[in-house]
Amino acid sequence: MNNKEAAKLVASAMGAAILAGVIGSNNTNQKVEAATNNQQVRGALRVKYNGLGGVNLLDNNGHFQDKYVYNNSAFKVWEKATINDQTMYRIGTQKQWIPAQYTNWDDGSSRKQNVNAVTIKYVPGYGINLW
Repeated sequence: MNNKEAAKLVASAMGAAILAGVIGSNNTNQKVEAATNNQQVRGALRVKYNGLGGVNLLDNNGHFQDKYVYNNSAFKVWEKATINDQTMYRIGTQKQWIPAQYTNWDDGSSRKQNVNAVTIKYVPGYGINLW
């Protein structure tokens, strides 16, 4: 075997090792957990992500999809669940879940209801002017 053939063999082996390492790290070390605590919710969210690229979406079984959403994108929210021990929102199909940490969605439960009531006293038979 000459030097050129040896170099090709080493490069091929290195490429295979790198590829196996990348594929193996995604499939064997990642904890995957299907959706639990599902709740139907309605509302809208805006993606808040300042990193490079976008937020990788997951499916309802906890697997990453080849789909991304980008900063300031707006989506309707259909469902809330816990996937891979994180709160997630479904913004489309069961293959389109986004981690809550990358959104600004608020279900309104943290807001106080501030209701001011006014009683109007008037003489019956007369009208009230509105300004």
